[in-house]
Amino acid sequence: MLLRDFFRGVSTLAETTEGIVEPALPESARRPLHAAIRAFESGSARILGPRVDSSDIRIAAKFVRGEARGLVDAEKCAKVLAFAWEETRPAEKGFRLSLSETIAAIRLATIRGSDNRCEFRNAAAMLLELRQLNLARFLPALPFSPAGADARAFDSRLFTYFVWLLAEREDTIENELGLLNMAMALASEFSDEVDACIGDRGELAALMENLANHL
Repeated sequence: MLLRDFFRGVSTLAETTEGIVEPALPESARRPLHAAIRAFESGSARILGPRVDSSDIRIAAKFVRGEARGLVDAEKCAKVLAFAWEETRPAEKGFRLSLSETIAAIRLATIRGSDNRCEFRNAAAMLLELRQLNLARFLPALPFSPAGADARAFDSRLFTYFVWLLAEREDTIENELGLLNMAMALASEFSDEVDACIGDRGELAALMENLANHL
C-alpha cells in the first residue's frame, strides 16, 4: 500500500509539473517532456500492478455494509476507494491530488461501534470517520486539508464512492465503472443535499439509501 501511495503521489506530481511547465516551453521541447512523463507513468503502472477487479469491489461493498470486518477486507476497501478516486479525477491539467490508500486502510481496520442493523447507517458512520482524516495528498508525506469549496468537493467524492458501493453490484469491471460514473452524476445533482446532511449520520444514511436505490 505504501508503495502504491508513493507512486500515485509521484505520478500526480509529474502530471502537475507537465501542466505548469508545458505552456512555457517551445514545441520542440514539449515532445521530450511528454515522452519522459509517459515513460514514467508506464513504469509506475507496472509497479502499481493490476487495477481492482469485480471481486475486490464486492468485498469493499460488503465492508461498507458491515458484512465484513477483517484487516484484509479493510485493505481491499481502501484499495477500491483509491481506485475510484483515480478513475474519477478531473481530466484538466493543474494541481491534482491522490488519495492515501494506506491511511484509509489503517482507519477502516480500527473503526468500532458500527451499526450492523442498518447497512446505510453503517456506511454513513464509516464515511464520517474517513472525512476527518487527511486522506487527500499532494504527495504521500504532504497532506492536503480541504476547506470551503475544496472540502465540499472532497465530501461529494467520498459520498459518491459509498453510494456506488451500496448499489447493486455489476458483473464486470466495465459495468462497475459505468455505475461509478452514474453515481458521480447523481451525487452532483444532489450536491446541496449532501452538503446539508454531511454532518448528520441519520440524514446521511437516508440520502445514501435513496441514491443507492436510484442506481
